[in-house]
Amino acid sequence: MHMWFLWLLLWFSLLSAAVLRWFDGPWLPRAAAMLRRLGTTAWGPLLLALPLTLAGIGYPDGLLRPNGAFVPLVAEWLHNGMFFVFGLALFVHQQPLFKLYRRRWKAFAFAGLVPFLVVGPILEAHAPAAAIAFTYGLCSWLWSFALIGLALRVLDRHSRWLAYLADSSYWVYLVHMPLMIGFGALLYGMVLPAGVKMTINIAGTTLVCLITYQLFVRFSWIGVLLNGKRQVRQVPQPRRAVRNVME
Repeated sequence: MHMWFLWLLLWFSLLSAAVLRWFDGPWLPRAAAMLRRLGTTAWGPLLLALPLTLAGIGYPDGLLRPNGAFVPLVAEWLHNGMFFVFGLALFVHQQPLFKLYRRRWKAFAFAGLVPFLVVGPILEAHAPAAAIAFTYGLCSWLWSFALIGLALRVLDRHSRWLAYLADSSYWVYLVHMPLMIGFGALLYGMVLPAGVKMTINIAGTTLVCLITYQLFVRFSWIGVLLNGKRQVRQVPQPRRAVRNVME
Protein backbone atom coordinates (compact mmCIF):
# COMPACT_ATOMS: atom_id res chain seq x y z
CA MET A 1 0.00 0.00 0.00
CA HIS A 2 2.78 2.46 0.78
CA MET A 3 5.94 0.55 -0.22
CA TRP A 4 5.38 0.47 -3.98
CA PHE A 5 8.31 2.84 -4.53
CA LEU A 6 10.75 0.24 -3.14
CA TRP A 7 9.80 -2.11 -5.97
CA LEU A 8 10.37 0.62 -8.55
CA LEU A 9 13.62 1.64 -6.87
CA LEU A 10 14.88 -1.93 -7.17
CA TRP A 11 14.08 -1.94 -10.90
CA PHE A 12 15.76 1.43 -11.44
CA SER A 13 18.88 0.38 -9.53
CA LEU A 14 19.27 -2.83 -11.53
CA LEU A 15 18.64 -1.11 -14.87
CA SER A 16 21.00 1.78 -14.16
CA ALA A 17 23.72 -0.69 -13.11
CA ALA A 18 23.20 -2.61 -16.36
CA VAL A 19 23.35 0.56 -18.46
CA LEU A 20 26.52 1.76 -16.76
CA ARG A 21 28.09 -1.69 -17.10
CA TRP A 22 27.21 -2.67 -20.68
CA PHE A 23 26.28 0.55 -22.47
CA ASP A 24 28.99 2.87 -21.25
CA GLY A 25 29.99 5.49 -23.79
CA PRO A 26 30.36 9.22 -24.47
CA TRP A 27 26.58 9.67 -24.48
CA LEU A 28 26.37 9.15 -20.71
CA PRO A 29 28.45 12.23 -19.76
CA ARG A 30 26.56 14.21 -22.39
CA ALA A 31 23.21 13.17 -20.96
CA ALA A 32 24.36 14.08 -17.45
CA ALA A 33 25.60 17.46 -18.71
CA MET A 34 22.23 18.09 -20.38
CA LEU A 35 20.36 17.33 -17.16
CA ARG A 36 22.78 19.57 -15.30
CA ARG A 37 21.88 22.40 -17.65
CA LEU A 38 18.18 21.76 -17.11
CA GLY A 39 18.77 21.93 -13.37
CA THR A 40 20.57 25.27 -13.51
CA THR A 41 18.63 27.37 -16.04
CA ALA A 42 15.40 29.28 -15.52
CA TRP A 43 13.63 27.33 -18.26
CA GLY A 44 14.98 23.95 -17.15
CA PRO A 45 12.14 23.08 -14.72
CA LEU A 46 9.63 23.82 -17.49
CA LEU A 47 11.23 21.19 -19.72
CA LEU A 48 11.68 18.74 -16.85
CA ALA A 49 7.94 18.99 -16.17
CA LEU A 50 7.02 17.91 -19.71
CA PRO A 51 7.70 14.16 -19.20
CA LEU A 52 5.66 14.31 -15.99
CA THR A 53 2.86 15.90 -18.00
CA LEU A 54 3.02 13.07 -20.52
CA ALA A 55 2.84 10.53 -17.71
CA GLY A 56 -0.17 12.22 -16.10
CA ILE A 57 -2.43 12.77 -19.09
CA GLY A 58 -3.76 9.22 -18.87
CA TYR A 59 -5.33 9.92 -15.46
CA PRO A 60 -8.64 11.78 -15.01
CA ASP A 61 -7.19 14.56 -12.84
CA GLY A 62 -3.67 14.44 -14.29
CA LEU A 63 -2.14 13.08 -11.08
CA LEU A 64 -0.37 9.74 -11.38
CA ARG A 65 -1.27 7.01 -8.90
CA PRO A 66 0.63 3.73 -8.49
CA ASN A 67 -1.52 0.74 -9.37
CA GLY A 68 0.59 -1.85 -7.51
CA ALA A 69 1.10 -4.10 -10.54
CA PHE A 70 4.01 -6.56 -10.54
CA VAL A 71 5.29 -4.87 -13.70
CA PRO A 72 4.69 -1.10 -13.29
CA LEU A 73 2.83 0.80 -15.97
CA VAL A 74 4.75 2.88 -18.52
CA ALA A 75 3.47 6.10 -16.95
CA GLU A 76 4.95 5.09 -13.59
CA TRP A 77 8.30 4.28 -15.21
CA LEU A 78 8.35 7.67 -16.91
CA HIS A 79 7.23 9.77 -13.97
CA ASN A 80 9.42 8.22 -11.28
CA GLY A 81 12.29 7.51 -13.66
CA MET A 82 12.71 11.22 -14.35
CA PHE A 83 13.52 11.92 -10.72
CA PHE A 84 15.79 8.87 -10.45
CA VAL A 85 17.80 9.78 -13.57
CA PHE A 86 18.09 13.42 -12.52
CA GLY A 87 19.32 12.21 -9.13
CA LEU A 88 22.12 10.32 -10.89
CA ALA A 89 23.08 13.48 -12.78
CA LEU A 90 22.88 15.47 -9.56
CA PHE A 91 25.35 13.05 -7.97
CA VAL A 92 27.79 13.46 -10.85
CA HIS A 93 27.50 17.27 -10.96
CA GLN A 94 26.79 17.88 -7.30
CA GLN A 95 29.37 20.64 -6.89
CA PRO A 96 27.79 23.23 -9.23
CA LEU A 97 24.21 22.11 -8.62
CA PHE A 98 24.48 22.06 -4.84
CA LYS A 99 26.15 25.45 -4.88
CA LEU A 100 23.31 26.90 -6.95
CA TYR A 101 20.51 25.35 -4.90
CA ARG A 102 22.13 26.41 -1.64
CA ARG A 103 22.43 30.01 -2.84
CA ARG A 104 19.04 30.34 -4.53
CA TRP A 105 16.77 28.11 -2.48
CA LYS A 106 14.47 31.03 -1.63
CA ALA A 107 14.02 31.87 -5.31
CA PHE A 108 13.13 28.26 -6.12
CA ALA A 109 10.72 28.11 -3.16
CA PHE A 110 8.97 31.33 -4.23
CA ALA A 111 8.78 30.18 -7.85
CA GLY A 112 7.31 26.85 -6.75
CA LEU A 113 4.66 28.65 -4.69
CA VAL A 114 3.03 29.94 -7.88
CA PRO A 115 2.13 26.54 -9.43
CA PHE A 116 1.26 25.25 -5.94
CA LEU A 117 -1.38 27.96 -5.54
CA VAL A 118 -2.62 27.41 -9.09
CA VAL A 119 -3.01 23.62 -9.02
CA GLY A 120 -5.84 23.68 -6.45
CA PRO A 121 -8.19 25.99 -8.41
CA ILE A 122 -7.57 24.23 -11.71
CA LEU A 123 -8.30 20.88 -10.04
CA GLU A 124 -11.62 22.23 -8.76
CA ALA A 125 -12.34 23.71 -12.19
CA HIS A 126 -11.78 20.28 -13.79
CA ALA A 127 -9.11 21.64 -16.11
CA PRO A 128 -7.56 19.33 -18.73
CA ALA A 129 -5.38 16.60 -17.27
CA ALA A 130 -2.33 17.92 -19.12
CA ALA A 131 -2.62 21.34 -17.46
CA ILE A 132 -2.93 19.83 -13.99
CA ALA A 133 -0.05 17.39 -14.55
CA PHE A 134 2.23 20.13 -15.87
CA THR A 135 1.47 22.51 -12.99
CA TYR A 136 1.95 19.80 -10.40
CA GLY A 137 5.18 18.59 -12.06
CA LEU A 138 6.60 22.11 -12.24
CA CYS A 139 5.91 22.63 -8.53
CA SER A 140 7.55 19.27 -7.74
CA TRP A 141 10.80 20.20 -9.49
CA LEU A 142 11.03 23.74 -8.11
CA TRP A 143 10.34 22.71 -4.53
CA SER A 144 12.70 19.75 -4.80
CA PHE A 145 15.51 22.17 -5.72
CA ALA A 146 14.44 24.54 -2.94
CA LEU A 147 14.39 21.82 -0.27
CA ILE A 148 17.78 20.49 -1.36
CA GLY A 149 19.22 23.99 -1.05
CA LEU A 150 17.56 24.62 2.31
CA ALA A 151 18.88 21.33 3.67
CA LEU A 152 22.39 22.20 2.51
CA ARG A 153 22.20 25.50 4.40
CA VAL A 154 20.49 24.35 7.60
CA LEU A 155 21.87 20.82 7.94
CA ASP A 156 25.48 21.59 7.10
CA ARG A 157 26.90 20.36 10.42
CA HIS A 158 26.68 17.11 12.35
CA SER A 159 23.80 16.67 14.75
CA ARG A 160 23.48 13.58 16.95
CA TRP A 161 19.69 13.66 17.15
CA LEU A 162 19.26 14.26 13.41
CA ALA A 163 21.67 11.39 12.73
CA TYR A 164 19.56 9.20 15.01
CA LEU A 165 16.35 10.18 13.19
CA ALA A 166 18.04 9.49 9.85
CA ASP A 167 19.08 6.02 11.05
CA SER A 168 15.55 5.29 12.25
CA SER A 169 13.76 6.69 9.20
CA TYR A 170 13.68 3.44 7.19
CA TRP A 171 12.14 1.48 10.05
CA VAL A 172 9.71 4.31 10.84
CA TYR A 173 8.57 4.40 7.23
CA LEU A 174 8.01 0.64 7.11
CA VAL A 175 5.88 0.41 10.25
CA HIS A 176 4.14 3.78 10.55
CA MET A 177 1.13 3.04 8.32
CA PRO A 178 -0.63 0.37 10.46
CA LEU A 179 0.10 2.41 13.58
CA MET A 180 -1.49 5.53 12.11
CA ILE A 181 -4.53 3.52 11.03
CA GLY A 182 -4.78 1.94 14.48
CA PHE A 183 -4.51 5.22 16.37
CA GLY A 184 -6.97 6.77 13.94
CA ALA A 185 -9.49 4.00 14.64
CA LEU A 186 -9.12 4.48 18.41
CA LEU A 187 -9.59 8.25 18.12
CA TYR A 188 -12.43 8.12 15.60
CA GLY A 189 -15.30 8.09 18.09
CA MET A 190 -13.82 10.61 20.52
CA VAL A 191 -15.36 14.08 20.71
CA LEU A 192 -12.21 16.05 19.97
CA PRO A 193 -11.27 18.64 17.35
CA ALA A 194 -9.75 17.17 14.21
CA GLY A 195 -6.47 19.00 14.81
CA VAL A 196 -6.14 17.49 18.29
CA LYS A 197 -6.82 13.99 16.95
CA MET A 198 -4.19 14.45 14.24
CA THR A 199 -1.65 15.69 16.78
CA ILE A 200 -2.27 12.75 19.11
CA ASN A 201 -2.08 10.32 16.18
CA ILE A 202 1.22 11.72 14.90
CA ALA A 203 2.76 11.91 18.38
CA GLY A 204 1.66 8.38 19.32
CA THR A 205 2.80 6.88 16.02
CA THR A 206 6.17 8.62 16.23
CA LEU A 207 6.72 7.53 19.83
CA VAL A 208 5.92 3.87 19.15
CA CYS A 209 8.06 3.86 15.99
CA LEU A 210 11.11 5.29 17.78
CA ILE A 211 10.72 3.07 20.85
CA THR A 212 10.49 -0.09 18.74
CA TYR A 213 13.46 1.09 16.68
CA GLN A 214 15.56 1.58 19.81
CA LEU A 215 14.55 -1.72 21.43
CA PHE A 216 14.32 -4.12 18.49
CA VAL A 217 16.07 -2.64 15.46
CA ARG A 218 18.97 -0.29 16.11
CA PHE A 219 21.31 -2.88 17.66
CA SER A 220 19.97 -5.99 15.89
CA TRP A 221 20.29 -7.74 12.54
CA ILE A 222 17.24 -5.79 11.36
CA GLY A 223 19.22 -2.56 11.67
CA VAL A 224 22.03 -4.12 9.64
CA LEU A 225 19.53 -5.17 6.98
CA LEU A 226 17.96 -1.71 6.75
CA ASN A 227 21.00 0.55 7.22
CA GLY A 228 23.93 -1.64 6.19
CA LYS A 229 25.76 -1.46 9.49
CA ARG A 230 25.31 -2.51 13.11
CA GLN A 231 25.15 0.24 15.70
CA VAL A 232 27.20 -0.32 18.85
CA ARG A 233 25.66 0.29 22.26
CA GLN A 234 27.37 2.98 24.24
CA VAL A 235 28.06 1.50 27.67
CA PRO A 236 28.66 4.25 30.25
CA GLN A 237 31.86 3.80 32.23
CA PRO A 238 31.78 3.86 36.04
CA ARG A 239 32.87 7.16 37.53
CA ARG A 240 35.75 5.51 39.38
CA ALA A 241 37.17 4.07 36.17
CA VAL A 242 36.89 7.41 34.45
CA ARG A 243 38.67 9.08 37.38
CA ASN A 244 41.51 6.55 37.26
CA VAL A 245 41.99 7.11 33.53
CA MET A 246 42.15 10.87 34.04
CA GLU A 247 44.72 10.44 36.83
